[in-house]
Amino acid sequence: MYASEKEDNFRWIVKFVATRSSYTLTSNDLAPTSVQQDLSNLCQFAELAHGSMVPTLIWAHLPDLLQPGFPLEHYTYLADSLLVRTFHGSNSNLQGYIAYRPASTQLILSFSGTSSSLQAFQDLKVWKTTHPHAPPEHAPAAVHAGFWDMYTGVRDEALGAISDGITQHTDISEIVFTAHSMGGVMAYLLVLDLLLGRQTVLRLPFGIPLKIAVFDPFYLYHGKLYRIPPSECEHSIFNVEESSEGPAIPPDHPLGGHNYYGGRDMEKLQRMMRLAAHLGFGKDDAWKHSFLQRVKEDDDKWESKRNSRGFWPLRRSSSSLRA
Repeated sequence: MYASEKEDNFRWIVKFVATRSSYTLTSNDLAPTSVQQDLSNLCQFAELAHGSMVPTLIWAHLPDLLQPGFPLEHYTYLADSLLVRTFHGSNSNLQGYIAYRPASTQLILSFSGTSSSLQAFQDLKVWKTTHPHAPPEHAPAAVHAGFWDMYTGVRDEALGAISDGITQHTDISEIVFTAHSMGGVMAYLLVLDLLLGRQTVLRLPFGIPLKIAVFDPFYLYHGKLYRIPPSECEHSIFNVEESSEGPAIPPDHPLGGHNYYGGRDMEKLQRMMRLAAHLGFGKDDAWKHSFLQRVKEDDDKWESKRNSRGFWPLRRSSSSLRA
């Protein structure tokens, strides 16, 4: 699994700057399983916003990609969803898209995290610039200069996408903003502008509630999601008391990292989508047989290698492509 990593998972940052809280998380801090499942489901949309993905192509072939053995096999929350449109920012070409999910009448907007060297350059512009929309009681307020540049370049496109979604689907009960990494900053800045009344969504039908859910930070430990108390929000490492709610689940990704969320491996998804593209995904149906054959060959190769070294055989979903 970790030998296949190409993206930075920022474990080195944890070693140097992360602090351990003196507070011990207990069963009293467990988040409801429904919240954990909701977050995992919505993260499926965030993972497809990555700049290496082509949402229009993915949704055009979504039924195939959701089949067993294919890249989106476990992304069941995407089933029957509809892509409204994609958009890109004028600064650094930051990608986003908006989709509609009929089963939950949700409009879901997703921003990509950093996916290009140009965006990484913006990430490094860490000096502060004035946030022009801060309310008087909080002025002056400052914001990361690079993030603000990217946000102002994508804001109007994102608002236009929301407007399109509202126009096309009249039964919307909830608008959800989701993103990964730097994309989360874009989501926060957009929601902040909407809350401050600095931006409006055109053609917003009367009666759609503006739902604002403010959560404490969460800490995932051995398959269980804990709420971090507000007083401990500056810490990122916690001791966890053995829960009375049942045994802890062995972690799928014991080293953690920046690309492992919702019980899934984002980089694995990107590897599988690159393989599909290499084999002709989107051109004709011939790629499907070639894809399954290639994954099987890769599984067999890695299982043989482990067996020759005296390890237990791996499950079929554990190859360099699928782990």
